[in-house]
Amino acid sequence: MLKMPLAPAAAAAICCALPHPTPAAPEGQAPSALRSEIQRAAHEIAETRTRIAELHERLRRSEQERETLRARVDAEQKRANRLARQLAAAQRGDDGRKSRREMDRQAPARVGQVAVLHFERGAEHSAGDSAGALAEVREALREAPDARLEIIGHSCDLGSPRANLLLSARRAAGVRDLLIVGGIAPRILDTYGLGEAEPAAANDTPRGRAANRRVEIRIR
Repeated sequence: MLKMPLAPAAAAAICCALPHPTPAAPEGQAPSALRSEIQRAAHEIAETRTRIAELHERLRRSEQERETLRARVDAEQKRANRLARQLAAAQRGDDGRKSRREMDRQAPARVGQVAVLHFERGAEHSAGDSAGALAEVREALREAPDARLEIIGHSCDLGSPRANLLLSARRAAGVRDLLIVGGIAPRILDTYGLGEAEPAAANDTPRGRAANRRVEIRIR
């Protein structure tokens, strides 16, 4: 049998009738569902990182609050001890060993601030007039020979409360040593630090902070 060639029009019609394959997606292109999953995972990672940062911040604040409370407890304990000593001294004063006239004469000199020494930031030793402070202490003790001295260290608010409490105690100890070298009996000296618990001025200016870095010498 002879095969007759197809006319061009007939061949074109047959080609149009045949099914054509759908073009494949470019290689490496993710389906929409997979892209959505990736975006969701990225969002969860970002949220997790945010939560971790918030937890770190809460932990940091908790540590600061704990240090502040610890310093406050230490300061209140020191204050309670001081009040107990004052009460004991008052009770001893009522036992009849001294006349009322003598107690009245000594009362103004027995209570109050005698001298103040100021410190540079972070310094444990004062650059102030230590000789003048020693002279004031001697004069106060001359008027009230049976009195005791309180040496109270303070600091500004720069640094952690715990570090400031320790620094104020070292400042007070340094002034105590100064008084002992100057001839004051160690047995009448009570020394402690309050840190930043009792500022003499606001801590919002350099001048206020300088006023708070101090040691007070009180007679009682």
